[in-house]
Amino acid sequence: MLALALALTASVAWGGASVFGGQAARTNSAFTVAWWFSFMALPGMLALAFIASGTEAFSIDSLLIGLVAGAAAVTGATFLFFGFAKAPASSVVPSSGLMSALLPVAAANMRGEHLSSLAFLGVGLAVGAIWLVASDGHRIDLTGIWYGLGSGTSFGVQFAILGFVSERSGLWPIVGVFIGASMVGTLVVIAKRSPLRLRGTAFWLTAGGSACSVVANTSYLYATRLGSLSLAAILAALYAIPAVILAAVFLKEAMLPRHWLGLGIAGLATAFISV
Repeated sequence: MLALALALTASVAWGGASVFGGQAARTNSAFTVAWWFSFMALPGMLALAFIASGTEAFSIDSLLIGLVAGAAAVTGATFLFFGFAKAPASSVVPSSGLMSALLPVAAANMRGEHLSSLAFLGVGLAVGAIWLVASDGHRIDLTGIWYGLGSGTSFGVQFAILGFVSERSGLWPIVGVFIGASMVGTLVVIAKRSPLRLRGTAFWLTAGGSACSVVANTSYLYATRLGSLSLAAILAALYAIPAVILAAVFLKEAMLPRHWLGLGIAGLATAFISV
């Protein structure tokens, strides 16, 4: 049950990060927002790794694995923020959530993990819930779907990689994630000549999203260690649902009947997956 709670915590935190980052990217470069996301998270993640894991858990291998996952993470975040800035969320989120779940499930299956019949049913319900909650009743934008696929593929690679790190490495792989994301983000910002300054309230939105990202990555890593990679990834991919709820609460976006139906189905999916 603890693994389930941690995976759902990761989902909620990534949902919050998506809302904060998406709002910041509406008035600022998505490249800049993605870079600040990683850069702001790094000091806090370093402190957390020292406190929770100590230097004895540190290894170059775990850091390098984290660097690769971080490159995937910042790529996914950039695709996601661009998608939110250029297309309706209903076009971006479903394909992103679907791909971010499928890749780690496939990787887990290759290493011998197998889902029960109820869990498979839960996966199907979860996918349906994501589509319902992310839908706004309008025509789906193909541009948003492509951004979502790019985002979800990148996040799926990140989820899969983090599921294979050694338990003895503590939180150091997550430090590697934010170092790798910062390095790749720096190169992209320089290449694109994106402004480093965040305009308006984007700085505080990005800071909030960065904190959510630390919570999400840490919770997800522990969820994969206490439970299975496939189930942790599926539940984490439900981030679209808390994202819609947070948007309704803080951004005053309307909750339609299909959204409430999707929330109910998501709860049922979680119950099936946890059995």
